[in-house]
Amino acid sequence: MSGLEGYRILDLTQRLPGPLCSLILADMGMNVIKVEEPIKGDFCRHLPPFYCNAGALFIFLNRNKRGMTLDLKSVKGRDIFLKMVATADVVLEGFKPGLMESLRIGYEELKKANPAVIHCSLSGYGQNGPYKDRAGHDINYNALTGILSMTANESGPALPGVLLADVAGGLTAVIAILMGLLHRGKSGQGQYIDVSMFDVLFSWFSLTNVAESIAMDTSLTQGETTFTGKLACYQVYKTKDNKYVSLGALEQKFWERFCTTIGREDLKDGYLKEERQPYLKKELEQMFASKEMDEWINLFVGEDFCFEPVKSVKESLSDVQVLARKLIFEAGESPKGGMKQINLPFKSSVLKDPTYYSEPPLLGEHTDNILLELGFSQAEIAQYRHEGVV
Repeated sequence: MSGLEGYRILDLTQRLPGPLCSLILADMGMNVIKVEEPIKGDFCRHLPPFYCNAGALFIFLNRNKRGMTLDLKSVKGRDIFLKMVATADVVLEGFKPGLMESLRIGYEELKKANPAVIHCSLSGYGQNGPYKDRAGHDINYNALTGILSMTANESGPALPGVLLADVAGGLTAVIAILMGLLHRGKSGQGQYIDVSMFDVLFSWFSLTNVAESIAMDTSLTQGETTFTGKLACYQVYKTKDNKYVSLGALEQKFWERFCTTIGREDLKDGYLKEERQPYLKKELEQMFASKEMDEWINLFVGEDFCFEPVKSVKESLSDVQVLARKLIFEAGESPKGGMKQINLPFKSSVLKDPTYYSEPPLLGEHTDNILLELGFSQAEIAQYRHEGVV
């Protein structure tokens, strides 16, 4: 039995954050019903690049889920949904604040159908505050929380290279939903959960850079904090062949081991002092530029002071640690055969590994089965299809 087997979630989300949340829950055994609007469905179904004739992002985010179509704007669609809520443990949605209420399926309505239901809203700016009605994407949340100012280079702010807010928001929603289930297990009560991607990024960012800014009572920029380039011991350096390596010798034991390995005992003292940083950086820049990346890798074999090469995305896919941890696996049981998937990023003695039970659903693939489970007849289902309800 998987960790969350027996729980059911109705997932109304699309794009990345919500589907990532429900993917993790599905991999942990939860029964996920992906509810999409008829005809169009999830935006990511049609978003290039494509893999196995579907949007690659959709393929990687929606395994182990059943899918149905439902027009929530229609009276009959709303009634069907509320009947589904009565059998569900969780409702996950990523609409703009107020939309669920306008459809008459907000938390107060959901509670009437199922007092124990957990309703999780995952939005850009949350359900209150002056920004709550603004549209936003990952780049905007990074901009407003100060992250882009800290990833800047000579040309100005630089995109992080990963959808930080989307991933952070999805992971936080998982944590919040699990909290809701644990609380319900003790109290029998459902609850409403408000997850804001802006809030999540700000709180994560605050753990390091904002904390330093508050402590120093000044507004810091890229290159002025411990983890954005202030220190020579925590830095990226260019090699002779125009590649890059990362050095994270932050603790004294790592820094001293590094200095001994490169034969520069003179660099050991005062390595965290601000006035020493320009000199240390210049010395290390010249040193790393004297050899190619592979030469440095070979030179440091067997040493341990937080040194790693900067790999390309393609190179990371074949990294020995990625392979050993089965972070990428081929779903051999998929009808398409050999479909590559990104694995659940933790291991458990309970969960199957790799966790792949069914490929992403076609649009509305399980609509009939789900409605039949709810007690609707074939004739009723045919009528709903005729009316565009499903």
